[in-house]
Amino acid sequence: SNNKNTRGIGARIDVVAEDGQTWTRWILAGDSFASSGPPRAHFGLGTNTDIARIDVYWPNGNHTKENRPQINTRLTIQR
Repeated sequence: SNNKNTRGIGARIDVVAEDGQTWTRWILAGDSFASSGPPRAHFGLGTNTDIARIDVYWPNGNHTKENRPQINTRLTIQR
């Protein structure tokens, strides 16, 4: 059996604003019926549009950083 966690289940995602405010989400499973869709995390940032970076902490210990990400859009981040 293939036990590789290719969908990032268990990853922690932090969105960090320039002022240090941080929003955190965890990838627990897919987002659609029977968890078959791709895992997604939605962040509502309110009026804070000055985002410094997105940090993804993968279950295998790797870390991915996306600096100055575009907001109001869907980003795909891969390890």
